[in-house]
Amino acid sequence: MKRYNVLVFPCGSEIALDIYSSVKYSTYFNLIGASSVDDHGKFVFEDYISDIPFVTDEAFIPALKKIVKERNIDAIY
Repeated sequence: MKRYNVLVFPCGSEIALDIYSSVKYSTYFNLIGASSVDDHGKFVFEDYISDIPFVTDEAFIPALKKIVKERNIDAIY
């Protein structure tokens, strides 16, 4: 059975924490949290990526593409 790699960004938001609570025990999903600023998400997500450029930064899309490629991301929330 394939486990899908799901990137949750920004992972410290209330919605992101709800997503984590909903699927943290699922055998189908591997959750990866990411954030532009260190917040509560770094304490919740076992797999956490920090220092993502802000959405308004020109470097955001290239950084996101790099993460998707390196981590084999199947979906982004």
